[in-house]
Amino acid sequence: MSDLLYVVLGTYLSHGLQDKAERLFDEVHRSNMSKLDEEGQPIYRADGKVLKSGLYLPPDLAPILIDDSE
Repeated sequence: MSDLLYVVLGTYLSHGLQDKAERLFDEVHRSNMSKLDEEGQPIYRADGKVLKSGLYLPPDLAPILIDDSE
């Protein structure tokens, strides 16, 4: 896991996104949590994949990537 983290963080650095990494992660996490149903439970497909509920909202990364204030 640490090796994977090393590669991921290195990729953020190589793209100049190190100052936006936490905000990008938070937005993807918000989107993933919107997949839960009205009771806050995941909806599973027969093979175990988590499906999107009707509450799902895709991540909106553009405002973070465009923000030049950092």
